[in-house]
Amino acid sequence: MTGVTVLALSVLLAGCSLTPRHERPQAPVPERYPVPTASSDLSPDRQGLFADPHLRALIDQALEGNRDLRLVALDIQEARARYRISRADLMFELGATASRTRERTQSLDSASRTDQERSGSQTANRYSVGLGTNAYELDLFGRLRNLRDATLDEYLAQRETRSAVELSLIAEVATAYLNQRALDERLLVSRDTLESRQRGLALVEQRHAAGLSSALDLAQAQTALETTEADLAVLERSRAQADNSLRLLLGGEPRSDLPAPLPLARQGLDLPVPAGLPSDLLQRRPDIRAAEYRLRAANANIGAARAAFFPRITLTASAGYLSSDLNGLFNLGNQVWSFVPQLQVPLFDGGRNRANLDLAEVRRDQDIARYEKSIQVAFREVADQLVAEAPLRRQLAAQQRLHDITARSVELASERYQQGLDNYLNLLDSQRSLYQADNALIETRLQLMIAHVDLFRALGGAWERSGEADLAASPAATPSPMASR
Repeated sequence: MTGVTVLALSVLLAGCSLTPRHERPQAPVPERYPVPTASSDLSPDRQGLFADPHLRALIDQALEGNRDLRLVALDIQEARARYRISRADLMFELGATASRTRERTQSLDSASRTDQERSGSQTANRYSVGLGTNAYELDLFGRLRNLRDATLDEYLAQRETRSAVELSLIAEVATAYLNQRALDERLLVSRDTLESRQRGLALVEQRHAAGLSSALDLAQAQTALETTEADLAVLERSRAQADNSLRLLLGGEPRSDLPAPLPLARQGLDLPVPAGLPSDLLQRRPDIRAAEYRLRAANANIGAARAAFFPRITLTASAGYLSSDLNGLFNLGNQVWSFVPQLQVPLFDGGRNRANLDLAEVRRDQDIARYEKSIQVAFREVADQLVAEAPLRRQLAAQQRLHDITARSVELASERYQQGLDNYLNLLDSQRSLYQADNALIETRLQLMIAHVDLFRALGGAWERSGEADLAASPAATPSPMASR
């Protein structure tokens, strides 16, 4: 087979591909979420959702210093290097060589001749220079192209994985910060309660000394004070641990020039979510997009495994100069060349190629299952947060009303106790109820805000009203990176 024939054959078969056509599996979830949401024209992103400048600064610091994010960035560099290696397999490897060989040859059989007869041996030099390629494979059936495409899809999947890690990091920083704010408010409540109970104990001691209060009132006041002291110690420990958690997410100490933090009620995370969130918005989630890229890579690996059943043609060629005289090495008469096409036809491999194809198909099926499961998990995460929205809002309103009523009951019980119309136990019960109501109100507001942060993460970083924007970030709607291969 001449070089022209081989080249013509390679051109004719260059478009041959054995890769299965990629079709996105149908999402195994309903088209709409099961819970209607409040009407709103809001379309928040990270900057719009988080109103606290202190929190936004912490998020920026975490995106720069978090070690998990750095590791994922290094994984992207590794995947990109693998893609470049696989792409290089499609290209000629042209190399230059230069050598000098000095050898001694015997013109007679040295085993049957004397030393004098052996003196007829000759010593010669050989010089050569040239250019050549070694075992270049003509990719007639797309084996190398499919391997390249698979590594490219893995690289793109790794980039989406980085986006998923970044999104989770943002949500984790926001959650840790909101926990800090809630703990600060609970600490403030506990310290105010502690001061109130210290004043109450002093009052009971005065009344007990004057014979106006019983020893039981005194013991109850002391018990309430010690209980508050214990609660305060627990909160202080939790607050210190929350600082440690945030430092880990940030990758170091928070910067000293951060803006002043806003209280929990001014975080802006208790706004209603927009209406009509479609289930196909889940395609914006980077973990789902990464799963689809890995599915594309699995298809490409099937194409490479199918191509292994067909013949391979490799070319080895070189051209240069060869001479026994260095001074005349580049004379025209010393030109040499070689062209060695090689055809490899698989005949018997013990079932290796069949097993490799079966393995590639099983892995493709596994990737399909993972892709479908990632959609189902994402749908459940969004639905869980939407289900929690209305009950949490009703709970927050009820907790606010309970707080107001309990605060009024404390005022009334305090007046009655000071006037001697009631015992200390009723006042203590009212104070304990107010303490619990304060903490429950803070905790409910925190849970509502964390639910919105989790919804932000579950929706891939933002939510919008149904329309073209919903599909703007999906692999099917954007120009396919495969077109540039």
